[in-house]
This record gives sequence, C-alpha cells and structure tokens, in this order.
Amino acid sequence: MSVTAGRPPGLAGLLSVQIRVIGALILRELMTRFGRRGGGFIWIFIEPLLFIAMIGTFRYIWRGGVRHDFHPVVFAFASLVPFMMFRHILARAADAVNANRSLLYHRQVTALDVILARNVLEVGVTVTIAIVGLALCGIYLGEWPDNPLLWGFALLLSALLANGIGLLIGAIGSISSFTRLMVRPLMLMMMPLSGAMWMLQDLPPDFREGVLWIPMVSIHEAMREAQFGHRIVSYYDLGYVLVWIIGTTLVGLAAVRAVRRFLNRD
Repeated sequence: MSVTAGRPPGLAGLLSVQIRVIGALILRELMTRFGRRGGGFIWIFIEPLLFIAMIGTFRYIWRGGVRHDFHPVVFAFASLVPFMMFRHILARAADAVNANRSLLYHRQVTALDVILARNVLEVGVTVTIAIVGLALCGIYLGEWPDNPLLWGFALLLSALLANGIGLLIGAIGSISSFTRLMVRPLMLMMMPLSGAMWMLQDLPPDFREGVLWIPMVSIHEAMREAQFGHRIVSYYDLGYVLVWIIGTTLVGLAAVRAVRRFLNRD
C-alpha cells in the first residue's frame, strides 16, 4: 500500500487493507482445514448429520412419537443450525490467536483479524450447510420455511451473538491454555440448556420465563417459528438477544484490545 508524501491513509484505506487481510486469512484457514483438493469439504456435512440424528431421535422418544405435524428430522435441522454455528465459532475462536501467533509479527495482521477470519469462515460454512439442508427438507420432506426472512434473521442473530462472545473467548484464550481446553466441553454441556433439543411450549409455564434468560433459547424459538409457522407456539424476545449482541461485542473488542500488550511481549 502506497502512502503519498508521508500522509497517513484514510479510514477507507485502512478498512480496505484489513478486509484484504481478513480475506487472506480466511483462504489460509480454508486450505489448512479442508485441504487444496476440495474433498475435505465433504466432512463439513458429517457432523451435522450426526447431530440431526441425535436430536431427531431425542425429540421422537421424548414426545413418544410424532405428535406434531412436522417431521422430527426437520425439527432437528432447524434446531441444529444456529447451535452448530454458535458452538463452532466459540471453539475456533478460543484457539485462533494461539494457532496464528506467528502471523502477528506482520504489522498489518492483528489478533482481531485472526479471530474475525475464523468467525466469518464458520458463518460461511454454516450458511452452506443451511442452504443444502433447507433444499433437502423442502424437496424430500415437503418442509419449506414458513417465514424465510425470520429464518435468515435468526441465523444472523446467532452469528452476531457467537461473534461477540467469540471475541471475548478469543482474547482470553490467547493468554490462557485452560480456556482453550474448556470451551469445547462447555459447549457440549450448553447444548441441553440452549433450547436446541426442546421447545418452550413443551415446558411447564413456570419454567419458561427462567430459561428465556438464556439468549440462545430465543434464537432457537424464532428459528422454529420461522420454519413451522402457526403449527407451533413460540416464545422469544429478539430485543433481548440484540442487547446481548451489543454488550458482548463491546466487551469482546475491549478484551482483544487489552490483551495486545501481552501478545507484543512474546
């Protein structure tokens, strides 16, 4: 990048540079994770299939069979997509800085860049799975989303919430090996609490207000309403989720900025 007469680049120039940096990091991560031949991309569908089978079976057994007029596989898919994105972003963000520490010696590469690159990549992978899954559910099971706009908005909220928390975990993980080790087990423990395996309409009324304090519950409820429409009764507060997104993003950005001085000492 050229600078004229010692004049510092403007905001647009700096933003352009950082976008190119993040794009390069995404390409590097793609080749590292999936290989150069493309066959590795097949593996991104194996984990979702296993989770769909698990959630669908749990739902079928818990309800004693199909008691709603929708297929348990479609329920599992609508529940899996936002949680899978949330889980993968946090797990990848925890080790993002540590795995790319050598790249931080380049002046234009920052800890924020490597975390955002991994987060954006996970969003792209999940959107790919979502598109394929929606097509399969629609073509073979006749289950198209009742409200595609709400479906996409709920998925966007899941990505933004995971990004905010991921920034915080990525910052802490850059200086704490314990954090990097504990994120994946905690995500598995979080799955039963996130609303991915049950609907609020199936819970006693006294419990509903309590579990709605967990923001992922609202996202899952909105996702299922977007998929099934009036066939289910949903309870969610997306305004509350937005508050979480803003709060976690601000705290996460502050944390990434705070750990820079520790990274510079290495």
